[in-house]
Amino acid sequence: MTQLRLHNSKLNLTISAQNGGGIVSFDAYGEAVLMPATDPILTPTRPAAFTLVPFCNRIAEGQARSGAQSINLRPNLEGEAHPLHGEGWLSKWTVEACCDETADLSLSYQPSPGRWPWSFEATQRYELTDGELRHVVSVQNESDCPMPAGSGFHPNFLREPGATFKADARAWRNLQN
Repeated sequence: MTQLRLHNSKLNLTISAQNGGGIVSFDAYGEAVLMPATDPILTPTRPAAFTLVPFCNRIAEGQARSGAQSINLRPNLEGEAHPLHGEGWLSKWTVEACCDETADLSLSYQPSPGRWPWSFEATQRYELTDGELRHVVSVQNESDCPMPAGSGFHPNFLREPGATFKADARAWRNLQN
């Protein structure tokens, strides 16, 4: 599996474009922050973290509505009753650029029967700064009609006594199309 390795004096990040552009491992100041993935990653739920796009969580029984349009999705993971986490985490992403401290990935999605019915483009940018990992996700509707969309991040943190987590999560902008 081809992996992207970002690093600076304080942080190390490994990404797998083949596994949803997900994080394989993330260490800060010599300590693991996320539960490292196995190599190879055997199931989509096993990266250290992955991006949820164009929807988060699950769509109950694959049934939803967007305006007048009915959405009918099949489960996208074997053994699950509902479609989970969108399409991005199950897709191979294209590496657009990568250097020591940044990586830019893209996904061009085309619908297929029983899957997300809108075309979209998505990007992920991973950036290491002085003691900080920044992860920016964008989704652009490429269909001829409005598309509902959301994005999320699914980390698998190490569980240790006394561990705490702090994050600054902001909405960048809301788009109608």
